[in-house]
Amino acid sequence: MSHIDVKEACKRIAASLKARSGRRWSVTHGRGSDFGWITIQSPPSRRRGDVSLISEDRIALARLLGVTWNDVHFQGYQVSPESRAWVVARAKGPTDATGRLNAAYFTAEPEGVLS
Repeated sequence: MSHIDVKEACKRIAASLKARSGRRWSVTHGRGSDFGWITIQSPPSRRRGDVSLISEDRIALARLLGVTWNDVHFQGYQVSPESRAWVVARAKGPTDATGRLNAAYFTAEPEGVLS
């Protein structure tokens, strides 16, 4: 898949998840040595203590991305630079707004995405 800038990927993921779920998500990228990594979490208003992704949001995010609940950690879903384009496509969903298939959604995940 093509390279997507980390800031652009954050914008696309957040917009796609909100459009599909009707709720806001916190989609941020790392700084310094973590630059390039993206974390998807519940926004601060839905967090509980040290839990950055409440159970209800973990389930919703897993369904939206087409991964298992166990792949989504309570501290957030981590997106590596290698899996960025794949997660952008998964967040967009299997069809676009007009009902056309999003072919990138159906591609296999890059090596190590869920490890």
